[in-house]
Amino acid sequence: MINRSGDSPGGRARAQARKVVWVQLIVTAMTSLGFGIFSEPIAGVSALAGGLINVVANLYFIRSWFTGYRVESPTQRALGFYVAEVAKLFITLALLVLAIGMFKLSFVPLFVTFVATLSVFWLALSPRFWNLVGGRS
Repeated sequence: MINRSGDSPGGRARAQARKVVWVQLIVTAMTSLGFGIFSEPIAGVSALAGGLINVVANLYFIRSWFTGYRVESPTQRALGFYVAEVAKLFITLALLVLAIGMFKLSFVPLFVTFVATLSVFWLALSPRFWNLVGGRS
């Protein structure tokens, strides 16, 4: 059974995923402030958009996959994971196209912050990451 307190394996995984998103938000804020202060304001907005693209897509993934986490069948759970991941990729692509194509935001700050927030997932594989953010739930 899943609950929000983090007592079950699914609850612990959800809590860890939320911590990763919080770190992504912090990276987004710091990077966009840096670009906004040391460059033009549009660079700060572009950096903010680049980071929020990953945050929004990951929040969708967390909600989508962990909502169906109660499924007992490992096959259905894996299928749910893949469906949520593919949907996250399409959301990411759509938001990138909107940010660059429609809103004409600056590419370099957007891309730098996008990659910085994306790298948080790779850092989350390290035990040192979890020591910095207060341990695994």
